[in-house]
This record gives sequence, C-alpha cells and structure tokens, in this order.
Amino acid sequence: MKILLREGKKIYDGELSEKDISFSPISFKNTEYIISEPSTIEKISNASPDEIANILNLKVVDFDGIKIYHGSKKGLKLCYQDLNDNFSAIFSFGEYQPNRFICIFEGIIEK
Repeated sequence: MKILLREGKKIYDGELSEKDISFSPISFKNTEYIISEPSTIEKISNASPDEIANILNLKVVDFDGIKIYHGSKKGLKLCYQDLNDNFSAIFSFGEYQPNRFICIFEGIIEK
C-alpha cells in the first residue's frame, strides 16, 4: 500500500441536519469522484488502518483496548471511501464544533 496523492483540502463544512449533504467532488487521474458520507477507517478492507494513519502522520489512540484513528483536526476521525478496486480516498470527518461538521480530503491510497 502506498499514498498516491496527499491533499488536505476541506470538502464539506456545515450541519448534518441538511437534507442533501453535498461534499465537494475530488479529482484524481483526470477523473472526478462524487463523495458520499465516508465510512470509518476500521472497516477498510485490503489495507491497514494503522499503516494509513502512519503514512498520513495522524494520531492513533488506544482507549480501553479499542483503537481510535484521529483525523487531522480535533474532533475528526479518520474515514475512507473506495473509489474503485485499486484506490481509496482517505478523509478526516466529524463534528468540529457543536453542530458544525467538516470533512477534509486527506489523500488517495493504492490498496
């Protein structure tokens, strides 16, 4: 597994109570991808969440035997969305301030 693109770009900033959450699309290899709500990194297949956090230099905390993968800003968790069979987009996503959620596109990994 390796990182193919490192970005750090905010693609959502708002409330989650909105009917249609609209993440800004991301571009990779001349293709634009529409992002839905990302899944937590613990569920990623064909890749190691520990290795992803390490590659992106993000903090992993062990709390009562459960690993918590922190995003690049306080309150955010590391998440992903598969783009295809070979690539996954990595995000920091969560509640940044009360009722204010942000999503930061961190990069693309090759699985």
